[in-house]
Amino acid sequence: MVFERKQKRRNLDGVDALDRISQLPEHIIHHILFLMPHKDAARTTVLSKSWKQVWNSLPRYDFTFCDGTYYDNSPAHFEKKIEKFVRSVDEDLLPLREHKTTIQIVQQFRLRMTLCHHKYASRIDNWIELANRNLMESLYLELTSMNKVGRYVLPKTTFFVESLAELTLKGCKVLGNYFGDDMIKSIYLRKLTLERVDVDYLTITKILRCCPLLEEFTQSNCCVKAKRVHINYAPKLKKAKLYGVKKIKIEAPNLEELYCRGDPGRLDSDSFACNNVKKLKISMFETSKLFEDLNSKFPLLETLDLQFYDSKLKISSDRLKSLSLLSPNKQLPMLQISFTPEELSKDLPIPPIATVEHLELGNVPIMQDYTALLDGLLWSCHPKVLLIRADSESKEFVNFLSETLVIREEEPKCCGDSHMKCWRHYLKAVKSEPYLDGMEYVKVCHCDALSDSISALEICPGILFNFRMDIVDTGVHMGQVKKTIL
Repeated sequence: MVFERKQKRRNLDGVDALDRISQLPEHIIHHILFLMPHKDAARTTVLSKSWKQVWNSLPRYDFTFCDGTYYDNSPAHFEKKIEKFVRSVDEDLLPLREHKTTIQIVQQFRLRMTLCHHKYASRIDNWIELANRNLMESLYLELTSMNKVGRYVLPKTTFFVESLAELTLKGCKVLGNYFGDDMIKSIYLRKLTLERVDVDYLTITKILRCCPLLEEFTQSNCCVKAKRVHINYAPKLKKAKLYGVKKIKIEAPNLEELYCRGDPGRLDSDSFACNNVKKLKISMFETSKLFEDLNSKFPLLETLDLQFYDSKLKISSDRLKSLSLLSPNKQLPMLQISFTPEELSKDLPIPPIATVEHLELGNVPIMQDYTALLDGLLWSCHPKVLLIRADSESKEFVNFLSETLVIREEEPKCCGDSHMKCWRHYLKAVKSEPYLDGMEYVKVCHCDALSDSISALEICPGILFNFRMDIVDTGVHMGQVKKTIL
């Protein structure tokens, strides 16, 4: 009996309590969601269908009018269309005006619009103010100003709306006098994107200094006055994307992902104070000094993606798992990769080798040595059938391939005791046969030996090599013909 009482009480404290909350008026539940962290509020959708309904009932407004291509040819017609668009926005926002006593939550407000006249700026002000009064959580504003029309100036109050968690501005203007040097008021943004925004370096610095909750920041191709970026107070910043900048200085102890692409400039060891970065992508910067001691600057770095112009670059890292290098130099004098003895004693993760049904190779250029081409080809995949098209250049490769296959050893010693073996260790049998053009691979005549392949090419459009590889099935199979043009 005691057990039953405890069970009943637990139900009252748990499920029944949840049901009582579900019975509250919708506007009260909206207010409860507003008081919760955004991610936690979104998770309420899994509680029940009614909670999912409440979340989906939050208003989302998305307005787009970005067609200014024919304004010069027909200004009157264009203005007529934009007037119609403005009226439709007013009508859609009417429910927000009518609920003067009840505040709603506007989950998202998106506006993409072409400005052909200054008079529309005040209408946009009214729309944003209306959304701000109704606990707007996300604002996306993309405005294209036509000739002789200045950029839209974002109202100062927008930054200080407590409910606003995400702000994306494209093609707008932010005034510097919004933020005084002694301003201590907090901005509650968690995600901020500035793209093609008319704003100066000091204003961006002040905005970021007032955003203690900011987790993601993107600055892309803003005006010349914003070519420098200094993030000196961002305790919760996890991701930063900086495009079109010349000078960077970041102090963010919890930053995990950093993307930098700018006008040619220099990055050095003083540019970053963010020891938790795990993913780093940098392009268009001189980076030689930055990576002199990669371990001390980015001790947790796992992924490094570089597009660089340095004549010499040395990278040393203990944790690096992925390295991507893109350089405009067509001739790379030397590439040296070394591992510590401890790393070599472990099994390095190698992606599974794909089993390809048919691999087609054509236009193989004449080379002094085809070894690297053959090793790379059979390292990346294990084809069951290799078709080499007959042309004047490919014949040299067919000759090399045939000779290599004929003189191969039954027990190759090329790889020694290494746990990573090349294709020679898996190849158990191979035969060649001429190929006749058509939709399918057709056997025309038998070649008595691999050495007959060259003579067969004189009368056939291609030669087929059938491989039997003794290798454990990786589960990766490609049935379609893969064409490789070299």
